[in-house]
Amino acid sequence: MLDNVQVMIIFYMGLSLCLVLFNVLYILENKRKGVFIESYKKKVKKEIEKQMELLEQQKDGQNRRARYWIRRLKSLSWLMAYEQALKEFFDGREEELNIYLEQQKEVFISLALFYKKRDSIQQGYYAKLMAEYQVGAIKGMENLLEILISYLPEGTVYCRENVLCALYASGNEKAVLKGYLTVSNGQLFHHNKLISDGLLTFQGDKEKLARLLFQESKRFPVELRLGVIQYIRMVSPNFKKEFYEELMKDKISLEEKIAIIRYFGTHYFEPMDSVLKGYAKSVDKTDWQICAVSMSALANYPSKETISLLKQSLSNRNWYIRKNAAMSLMALGLDRKGLQDVFDGGDRYAKEILMYYLEREERGK
Repeated sequence: MLDNVQVMIIFYMGLSLCLVLFNVLYILENKRKGVFIESYKKKVKKEIEKQMELLEQQKDGQNRRARYWIRRLKSLSWLMAYEQALKEFFDGREEELNIYLEQQKEVFISLALFYKKRDSIQQGYYAKLMAEYQVGAIKGMENLLEILISYLPEGTVYCRENVLCALYASGNEKAVLKGYLTVSNGQLFHHNKLISDGLLTFQGDKEKLARLLFQESKRFPVELRLGVIQYIRMVSPNFKKEFYEELMKDKISLEEKIAIIRYFGTHYFEPMDSVLKGYAKSVDKTDWQICAVSMSALANYPSKETISLLKQSLSNRNWYIRKNAAMSLMALGLDRKGLQDVFDGGDRYAKEILMYYLEREERGK
């Protein structure tokens, strides 16, 4: 009879063999798919070449290969091969690529409707292709954007991000707004970093987009509003009055308040000088995060009072406040001589953190 230890050893050996077998089969399957995709890619290149030749010969601009493409590209393997083939065939031939994509409008819209009925992974991949080639920016492709937006409510984060990227690539600010409203109405979470980074890739008028999103931002959840504020901070100095008024309101979330303070740390606004110093001084009454981010923002508001306040904050018991105060002093250009009074003082923590950033600053020069 086998004892319990032997049974467990045999069980784990069997489990290990199953895992090895699974990995081997997975690798073989990937290789098989790779072979098929490579074969499909060669066929796709030949078809694209034929299509370009037909395009040169005909005058009516009709796509006589539309049915072929619609039938083939309903397969995800063919779609992957198509993406790779486009990259290789039109490498360095952007003008020809644009002519080709223009002729494929019927194909792209038909496929968008087809993938609307597929799972979110396939929808996400199709949206990625549309984003990569900025298909939504082609004249008359508003219908495509509407279909892609319809992927959002049921989609995964992967699908949602790729659809939004396709909207950014279209350069259509109204489509981006509609996408955000769809995300908001569906109570879908999308991280503010993804939002701000995505908006920076927008292919249209960034200032116009910023203004539109700001005007409609009250209809967005906090996470999305944060992304919009961060985007505006990076693209426009023209929202100082609006953000100042927002900051003065009582009903504003901590996260938004921090994001707006960072905006004024990038874009100088004279009325904010006293506000930032007020936040920095009232550390016991203010959330420490507000105080810490105000210390960073004060680097953009140079004065003797600012320097004195930052030096005092080096003795704060909160490490983040001390760190940001030290970094702001470095940003204001103070050297060892200008900071000698801190080194002559009796606060070991203030001297240590200041020495760390001062030496780092000196090494960087």
